[in-house]
Amino acid sequence: MALGIDIGTSSIKLVEVDSSGKSPSLMAAGAIPFVGIPISETSDKASLVEISNLIKKLIAQTKVETTTVNISIPENKAFTRAIKFPMLTDAEVAQAIKWEAEQYLPYPIDEAVYQHKIIKKNERAVPPETTVLLVAVAEALAEKYMEIFSYLGMEVTFVETEMSAIIRSVGDNPGGVFVNLGAATCDISIVSEGNIFLTRSIKNAGITLTRAISQGLGLDLSRAEEYKKAYGFEKSFLEGRVAKTLVPILTLMMDEIKKAIQFYRDDFEGESPTSVFMTGGTSLTRGIIPLAAELLNMEVSLVDPFVRLADSEVKKTLSAYKAVYSVACGLALYEND
Repeated sequence: MALGIDIGTSSIKLVEVDSSGKSPSLMAAGAIPFVGIPISETSDKASLVEISNLIKKLIAQTKVETTTVNISIPENKAFTRAIKFPMLTDAEVAQAIKWEAEQYLPYPIDEAVYQHKIIKKNERAVPPETTVLLVAVAEALAEKYMEIFSYLGMEVTFVETEMSAIIRSVGDNPGGVFVNLGAATCDISIVSEGNIFLTRSIKNAGITLTRAISQGLGLDLSRAEEYKKAYGFEKSFLEGRVAKTLVPILTLMMDEIKKAIQFYRDDFEGESPTSVFMTGGTSLTRGIIPLAAELLNMEVSLVDPFVRLADSEVKKTLSAYKAVYSVACGLALYEND
């Protein structure tokens, strides 16, 4: 059994997968609301214990017994960057990456946990190039996550960024633009053959949409959230008044995707992606997928994090909400790769 737990801004998600059979099977999944202080902003033990207690409650609700866990770090709290080197051997890259990390990281290298991966070797470039993906996180933040699970007597066996987990959930070395539309951030990654070449996070996301409805229609935030879930971008509801308040925000998000694609084409000389894959709770908003496709003039679809899993009753029950579980599912599938 493998367990993945995703601690998001507005909820905590859990997925348990059994990889002992011919195809991985979804054994358990669940979510619980979380409206506390983000882990990155906590400075006291009590807040971490509160999160730990929520996870304990979720584990009890889903009847999970696995005591080892794979976890993720939010994209906006990690440093992810593809760096170009001259054509180097793997050993030379391992030596050079520390110096490069010192130049790029927003905190001292001795206060970071980092790893690297060679994602491309281009011998046809002049001069030949090696592209390396550097991923780092502040050690203090990583320790907070470890502390949360230590209160549960659980062992954290693997840590990665949310986007890396999302990509794994799809499998088969995917390519395209992956967009994780959460409550607090919209994370955008350009992916080629399963490797991340570019990642950026923007603050226009689910909460921004709710606030737009609140301000545009004069509703309190609770009521505005209900309107967002009920009507979304569908112009046939309430004479399109809700959709009208949301379209400018989505347009800004799509503009950021266009900028990311252009940067990828210019900096990495990659072919322009033709497909966009959306996930996260906000991606389930009514009408968002067809409107995003219209604004981008690209094919846009929802990520199916359960595509690699064998058919089961649990999978069938959660099919309408699968976009919420992309990160947790990808984490649970780590041992299957």
